[in-house]
Amino acid sequence: MPEWKPYIDRYRGGEWRDCIFRDIVLEDVRELGCAPTLLDIGCGRGLDGSVPLQRSLAEAAGRFIGVEPDPEIVLGDHFTETHRCPFEEVPLPSGSIHLAFPSWCWNTWNHRRGSGTSCGTSSSTGGSSRA
Repeated sequence: MPEWKPYIDRYRGGEWRDCIFRDIVLEDVRELGCAPTLLDIGCGRGLDGSVPLQRSLAEAAGRFIGVEPDPEIVLGDHFTETHRCPFEEVPLPSGSIHLAFPSWCWNTWNHRRGSGTSCGTSSSTGGSSRA
């Protein structure tokens, strides 16, 4: 579990949230100590709008799965697997995901000003959620 203070300090110092969020996920990936399976929920336009940052997460993963229900959005070629359906309908076996994160959720972090919480994850402290 990441130590939140450095990330909150970066955000309060004016750094945009996309790199901070990527770094939080990468810290969790390093702690897993394997080539994990990552699930990007709402993956269509990149990690908080950044395809290069999303690609950097894909490079750190063993498998990088994307979920995007909008068929009009073109997905990057860095996904191992994609699903064009709502998250609730994704046909993934139980226990097959090491780390899941909803990219769209970080939009609320801006309004909370780095309070250390976020919406939509199952983690009580915010951030990415280990499945």
